Amino acid sequence: MGYTLIELVEIEGTNILGTAMRFTVIVNVDTLATAEITIEDPGDVSKVDEASMTKAADGVYTYVWQSDKDDDEGDYTVIFQLTGDESGDSTTVSHQTFIMEESEID
Repeated sequence: MGYTLIELVEIEGTNILGTAMRFTVIVNVDTLATAEITIEDPGDVSKVDEASMTKAADGVYTYVWQSDKDDDEGDYTVIFQLTGDESGDSTTVSHQTFIMEESEID
């Protein structure tokens, strides 16, 4: 179809290594055939690789990622791959970046 499925992306958390981050995607259809997430660190190493997102409500998909306090600081990339129907004709891929920092408290 060639249209985007994504209406809104939210990245919530403290952006501190060793804490959890929640990723929410709001789409313009009630149910997706697939909703997958990949998270890459600043060295392009996958921390999460094509994991399934959870359907929280119609049109809302979430994923919670627990970072490790020993992960690298810097710019992380989250990749959402969303398919609206089984044929794969309406697949949307979105890249977003966020920064993770070390805690100032040990």
